[in-house]
Amino acid sequence: MKLLPIALVLLLILPACGADDSLQEEIVGSWDMLQVLRDGEDVTAEHDPKNTRAITFNEDGTFMSEGFPVGTNTGKWSIDPETKELFIDSDAGEGDDSYWIVSIDGDRMTFKGARDFAAEFTLVHTRIE
Repeated sequence: MKLLPIALVLLLILPACGADDSLQEEIVGSWDMLQVLRDGEDVTAEHDPKNTRAITFNEDGTFMSEGFPVGTNTGKWSIDPETKELFIDSDAGEGDDSYWIVSIDGDRMTFKGARDFAAEFTLVHTRIE
């Protein structure tokens, strides 16, 4: 009988862990930026003037983002198991770190800014084959 409460707790915890793992697996790969919205207004031309921005999330928790007007950006990424937020720890400096709520639907990924300056932005990407 003592095992029943433990089994119930495990049944509640394991699906939550799986959801994090699933997002972590889904996000790995290369993604082309399609659109940048700032407070609902399309500002893609300002933030991706050459239509070349892309980001690659590696399995080892590193990323590389290319096509910025100022060049390439690298750093680390992680999914917070409690908040489910994507944290991007940019090598460009402390002021460039950001938190995002990520949703993936097939080959489309949307980042909605969760904190600080990013809260104004929504980024839409498509998976690169």
